Amino acid sequence: MSERATGQGGYSVGGQPGIEQDRVLASLRILEERTRTLEAKMQERESASTAPASWLGNLLQGVTLLSIIGFAFWLGGMSGKVTATSDKVDKLNSVVLESRDSLSSRMATVEAKLDSIDKKLDTITENIKAKK
Repeated sequence: MSERATGQGGYSVGGQPGIEQDRVLASLRILEERTRTLEAKMQERESASTAPASWLGNLLQGVTLLSIIGFAFWLGGMSGKVTATSDKVDKLNSVVLESRDSLSSRMATVEAKLDSIDKKLDTITENIKAKK
């Protein structure tokens, strides 16, 4: 080799053999140290930025779960109200149409009596007209 010193990769470092090599190696050490420092800072910032996201994610999951449970209870309450209303409608239907004492059977009796009164009135008016 010539008078120039060779660095770690076998590359030649110009100038004075020992001093130039020492400067380059010192520069490399400083750059490696700065790189490690920057990587540590980046990791610290990444972990700090994901920390709020994790508690926020947990909060949103809890809110979602509570919303689903609340909706299920609301739906159950609505189901109970629909069942109660259906029972009331069925009861009213049986009172109006199906039972012996229902409104329709009572109305049928009243209509039959009114029809017989109407027939009697018709016969009376015909008798009155016939006598004239």
